[in-house]
Amino acid sequence: MNKVLPIKDLETIKKIKRYYTKNKIYREYLLFLLSLNTGLRITDILSLKVKHVKDKKELVYKDPSTKIVKKFPLNRQIREIAEKVVGSRKDNDWLFISVTGKKLERTLIYRKFKAVCKELGLSKKYSVASLRKSFGWHYYEQYNDLSYLAYIFDQNSIHDTINYLGIKEDLNKRFHKEFKL
Repeated sequence: MNKVLPIKDLETIKKIKRYYTKNKIYREYLLFLLSLNTGLRITDILSLKVKHVKDKKELVYKDPSTKIVKKFPLNRQIREIAEKVVGSRKDNDWLFISVTGKKLERTLIYRKFKAVCKELGLSKKYSVASLRKSFGWHYYEQYNDLSYLAYIFDQNSIHDTINYLGIKEDLNKRFHKEFKL
């Protein structure tokens, strides 16, 4: 199995954002933004209803397996794209639907994201799982808060989070470089 990488380069993230906006692919753009800014799994995001984002400044998500309620701020960019995606749809409609009105499946999103990456000449090691990892990697880089990430990712230990994000080498380098007595 190929290892999926986080998107560490902010320019690459901007490149993907420009692709979605230029081509007016707002549905996938909203999914991209939600995953990058919340760390939720794609399957969790695909289970969202219109009522979760319509006229909201915060996404309140109850994990179906743990029953834990998590809250995520919805920035202005997400709210604007959500408004375009939602339109006049009803609160209990799926947020992400196909042209036939059915709930989107993860496999379709996977294929579409891989196609975008290929078209933009990006790494073959990027997939929809990269988005969640990207959230974690960038959050860690900004705040160094592994316990919060373990909570968001529903992982049992910080060790699991370190392995998931692939930051073990970064931690080793950081320790040796900065440690003095």
